[in-house]
Amino acid sequence: MKTVGVIFLSLYSVLAFGQDAKGLRFFEEGKYKEAMEIFRSSQPKERSYLSNKLYEATCLIRLERNLEALDQLDSLSICCLKRVGKSVTFLSDSIRFQLLKGEALMHLGQNRSALDLFKECEQYVRKKQWQDSLIVAEVYNQIGLVYWSTDNLDEAANYLKLALSLKLKLKGEKHPQVAGAYNNLGLIYADEQAPLALENYHKALAIYLDLYGKNHPAIASTLNNIALINNRLQKHQIALGELDDVQEIRQNVFGTKHPLVAFTMVSKSNVYAELGKYPQAETELKNALAIYQNTYGNSHPEIASTYNQIGMLMLKQSKFKHSLAYYDSAIVVNTSSKELSIASYNNPLLLLNSIMFKAQALEQKYLYQSLALKDLKLCFTYLQKCDTLLGHIRSSRVNQKDKLALGKIASELYPDAVRISYLLYQLSYSENYKRWTFDYAEKNKASVLQQAIAESNALQFAHLPDNVLAEEKRLREQISGLEHVLAAGEAPSLADTRQKLIQTNAQMAQFIQSLEKNYPTYYQLKYNMKNISLIDIQKKLPDNTVVVSYLVDEKSNRLYVFLVSATSFKIKSQPLAPDFQRDIVAIRNVSRFLDRDLFVEKSHQLYKTLFPFSSAVLKQKIVVIPEGKLGSIPFEILLTSNTKSDMPEKEWPYLLKQHAISYAYSFNLLHERLAKNKSSNNTILLTAPVSFSEEQKLGSLPGSELEVAAIQQLFSKAGQKTKLLLKAQANEL
Repeated sequence: MKTVGVIFLSLYSVLAFGQDAKGLRFFEEGKYKEAMEIFRSSQPKERSYLSNKLYEATCLIRLERNLEALDQLDSLSICCLKRVGKSVTFLSDSIRFQLLKGEALMHLGQNRSALDLFKECEQYVRKKQWQDSLIVAEVYNQIGLVYWSTDNLDEAANYLKLALSLKLKLKGEKHPQVAGAYNNLGLIYADEQAPLALENYHKALAIYLDLYGKNHPAIASTLNNIALINNRLQKHQIALGELDDVQEIRQNVFGTKHPLVAFTMVSKSNVYAELGKYPQAETELKNALAIYQNTYGNSHPEIASTYNQIGMLMLKQSKFKHSLAYYDSAIVVNTSSKELSIASYNNPLLLLNSIMFKAQALEQKYLYQSLALKDLKLCFTYLQKCDTLLGHIRSSRVNQKDKLALGKIASELYPDAVRISYLLYQLSYSENYKRWTFDYAEKNKASVLQQAIAESNALQFAHLPDNVLAEEKRLREQISGLEHVLAAGEAPSLADTRQKLIQTNAQMAQFIQSLEKNYPTYYQLKYNMKNISLIDIQKKLPDNTVVVSYLVDEKSNRLYVFLVSATSFKIKSQPLAPDFQRDIVAIRNVSRFLDRDLFVEKSHQLYKTLFPFSSAVLKQKIVVIPEGKLGSIPFEILLTSNTKSDMPEKEWPYLLKQHAISYAYSFNLLHERLAKNKSSNNTILLTAPVSFSEEQKLGSLPGSELEVAAIQQLFSKAGQKTKLLLKAQANEL
């Protein structure tokens, strides 16, 4: 699990128009509060008023005061519209206005709305044929960044390369905007192509050093990005040296008590922790915590995040009591309450991490220290709270990157919940824990898939008036925006922002109630999707069918196998062999190329692993619900018993010979399929032209009439309605 913290991103987009020299100097030095005060003093009659106000909005965005920036930009919109058309300068200001508004929306998590604005700008500059212009480069830059924020890395790279090429053409190699473009490309490659990321970061660094000397914030931020990559590449000592340089620069520029200095200390602590130097790591974190508390008081996301990291550091040293105390402190900072409440928080993702970390600490305390059942039960309670909070957050998330982040958290949460509930079942023999094991395994399957299906089905059957859909979108985006403001911790009044969030959540609840009353189908699909219960699925299963579902817990390296029939429910848990994942790949490959000896060995071995039950409990029909790589192999070709590879293949004991195999994605979708099949009143259409025209050159098929008639009788005996079209009736009309 990665800590939810702050990564300094180089979103360099200095706007190229003349301003007060002092304000511009403050802006370029990263002193946004000081710069903002100077730009704010501009008067409407001044020629540079509009540009100064755009700079002021930019400062607000850099300070993560994005709602204020949007208010500022909305107040400027009339001014921009009046001036559009007078000159190229004013046209450029109008585009910059749109770009800044889109950037603020992107910071608030409203990536779709931001991309729409950026695309409008792109169409406009193309229409005006502004090909060689910095404003065009900035349009490409912002489109690239919003694609990056949604993990569309290919599109992001394409646009950022366009921005870089334009800036190189217009400004040459030695320009800060060119350095910023290299930095942005480094961000694109950071996760998957570290060498390419370092190449771009070093190009940016060389330009900044040439322009500014050694003591400049841009150099510090670029060095910090380089250090993060080197730490991930296990070049820890190099990363520490770079972070020492970053810290020195930031202390010289901002003083010793600045949040950026604290962030550098946190980065250094991560390197020390990977080196196993826990005392040094703890010192860096506690020094950073003191700076954050001195700067922000006692309630800020950075403070909660630092408490989380100290808690993880304590856990690595098996200091369970201290670890749990730090996680509690993180929760208190985030919720402003000693009692854990998932209804009120500053940063929902950070709170979700704090609760998960505490659950993990309780599990380790049980396993390695206490063996007290109360610790295990408390661990499970916190996992349940995580599940509830996860559902609440998902209902308000509107952008894809947040949803992907939540999907990653879910992929860790639900296997944890399966493991703990199954262990509690083994220790207590409580049927409740057995059912919870099933429920969380199903949630693991359905967490991402179900939401996507719910969204698409809801839209398909919506039939909602445009104003209702618009109100739903407005409320969800407002909730998401307020949560991002609280998460950043830079709002002038966090209490007021939190109150606005509570009020907006209440409005959303009332809106959902109105949907339940006025548009019940949409409500059921979008807001009332429930995981199917074990009893419900058993009621729908035919007597001759059994469902076998799988979950791989990577933490404990165990496989959980669930067997459900109309009358029974069984769970088996077993450790996975070291070569389990390789065997899956092997069976897929050897089944294609038919290495007979290897196929026989791996196929039967996998069968024993994947079907650890007595053959007596398997029914005529088996529905398989695979997971991960298991979905890439055909279960039909598994061998149910030992066999000799020199036997004829047709005599091999394939699973398919004994059982009819079908597949499903989850129990929830299987239940829908079974319910639909039982309630289906569709008429089956059977056609047989029998003879064809000379132009069709197909001759006649006299036997097809007898065949289709026989098929009709089979369906009729099964109670299905049929319609038979023969000869001339069987046409395209």
